[in-house]
Amino acid sequence: MGLAEGAGSSAGACPSARDEHPTPPSGPRPSWERITGCLRRWLSSFLSRWWAVVVVAVLAMAAPARAEPCEPRITVTGHGSAAALADELAAAAPAHWATVRARLGLTGCAPVDVQLLPAIEGARDLEPPWQLPHWAAGAADPLSRRVVVAVTASRKRQDRGRVLLHELAHLGAREAAGGRPLPRWLDEGAARVIAGEHSSEDLSVLARARVGDSLIPLAALAEGFPHDQAHAALAYAEAGRAVSLLEGRRPDALASVLAAIAGGADVDHALWSVTGLWVWQLDGEVERSIPSWRAWAVVGREIDVALALAALVTAWAGLRARRQVRARLAAMPLEPAIAPQGMALVRWTVQRGVAG
Repeated sequence: MGLAEGAGSSAGACPSARDEHPTPPSGPRPSWERITGCLRRWLSSFLSRWWAVVVVAVLAMAAPARAEPCEPRITVTGHGSAAALADELAAAAPAHWATVRARLGLTGCAPVDVQLLPAIEGARDLEPPWQLPHWAAGAADPLSRRVVVAVTASRKRQDRGRVLLHELAHLGAREAAGGRPLPRWLDEGAARVIAGEHSSEDLSVLARARVGDSLIPLAALAEGFPHDQAHAALAYAEAGRAVSLLEGRRPDALASVLAAIAGGADVDHALWSVTGLWVWQLDGEVERSIPSWRAWAVVGREIDVALALAALVTAWAGLRARRQVRARLAAMPLEPAIAPQGMALVRWTVQRGVAG
């Protein structure tokens, strides 16, 4: 009796995988080819039923885990009269940090401590103290994640929301650079661009420097900015213009340069790898972004306005002085009450005749 007959099936059939105790076949033992054929059929049947499950499981294990959105805890503490404004600034802080995070591709969520002061002079009384110039509106310490924001600076009221965004951008730039120190011009330029600090005052400062050939090389602004307000304003304007020009070449240029620095590149090579420019070439781009004719037009307009104001002030002062002279002359007596001895007083009266 053959194998198929003993198993109750046709020749070459394989035992069912569902049979827990299959009947041992009688007769000659199955050949190796028949056994391998059965194994192939079982494997094909298994894969046809479970291939989708296997594929999904493999993809799930191979796919990288995505980091959940992380919101850092931003604490705002108000001091003195600024305490009433702390809640308002704290409510705006998460949106400002979201702007920085989206611009630089950040994922960290280390807490941030913000101190809100009535005036920047109060920063020296904090612990640890800050030593800031009187014209500063805020400051940031990326290592300790501390920020100070002033309601007023140089006796002028500041846009505290924009100041907070600027200072949070400093923290974000250092984080995007992997904690490595940044050239001051790149750090400040990034903060100004992210905070949208482009004003006509920047254009005026850059135009005057262009006319006077007094633009500061970016390499000279790597370690720090000038302390006096006038030259510091020029440094801030140049830094903002430089980073704006980088993003004009590539929308992700700032984030890419910071990522290259985080990877170990110095700023010169990071800049070249992203934009094809060295720092000294970026100097030239800043200068060319303010053509001579435009610089002279801006300065000339300011001079015209200044001259017009000076003319108005001079005319007003002249009219006022003339009125005062007339008032004094009208109040003077025409002749003294007692004539000096040996002097005769004569009063002349001139009348205008009318032609008949």
